[in-house]
Amino acid sequence: MKNFKLEYRPFPAEAQGVIFGFISSAGRVPRIVIDNTQPEETQKKALRHELAHLVLGHQNADKPIKDIEKEADALAAMKTVEQLIQMVNGNFDQWAALEAVQGVKHPPTGRKATWLEPGRTPAFAYRCKGNSMIPTFYDGELVYIEPSQSFRDGQIVAIEIDGGRTLKRAYKVNEGLRLIPDNNEYFPVTVDENKVKIIGIAVARS
Repeated sequence: MKNFKLEYRPFPAEAQGVIFGFISSAGRVPRIVIDNTQPEETQKKALRHELAHLVLGHQNADKPIKDIEKEADALAAMKTVEQLIQMVNGNFDQWAALEAVQGVKHPPTGRKATWLEPGRTPAFAYRCKGNSMIPTFYDGELVYIEPSQSFRDGQIVAIEIDGGRTLKRAYKVNEGLRLIPDNNEYFPVTVDENKVKIIGIAVARS
């Protein structure tokens, strides 16, 4: 698995599965360990539960353990292992989604550019990588950013997180920032506001 490691072995604890570590800028990936002394169905249930933690971004969650476990149980009950693996890959792939473009500050004139925030003043551009913001932004398109550390709920912002940059709709919630992709094949995540840097607001694309 490219975004996590999976290991089956006897587990000397009451837990049927556990995650060691989370993805980071150092390139480490999470390691899921499942107790292989348990019945096969129990192993599958434990794997779905641990994958759900990764999908839901619980490495950045600041909430009671019982709430985290309840959320993971609910998602795990609705999805297969294969679906959860796809969602995990989607969530981790989306963090390195913006590539710096040198020397480009303003969108082209005429019909070649689409303004999302008319009247704003972009200062630099990124090239979108990946599909998490389709249909608003497509892979390879340029997004023009106005530097700002503040935003309105629902605005598309460029943020820095876990050593990468991403483009998402952002909402302030009690737990931190809720980051929502426009492509519903990707899963929203909630992150600790103190662990991300707001780069600016997406104002145009071309």
